[in-house]
Amino acid sequence: MLQLIIAPTARAIEQGKQLIPRIRQELPKVKQQQELLELIETILVYKLPHVSRKEIEAMFSLSDLKQTKVYQEALE
Repeated sequence: MLQLIIAPTARAIEQGKQLIPRIRQELPKVKQQQELLELIETILVYKLPHVSRKEIEAMFSLSDLKQTKVYQEALE
């Protein structure tokens, strides 16, 4: 996760794309997945100030997870 913060922008994008599937596979609890995915999203928002949050969600397929019933229930 720290590498994502200090990496150059192009490398951070690649690392984000690699981290997201790992988080989904390795963390059994949706709440933990949600928190880490939001952290990655926030880091990328700061790394890519010219790209909107929605564009970042689309780039990394984060919006797909946020639409699931399990994700919505975890928010409650």
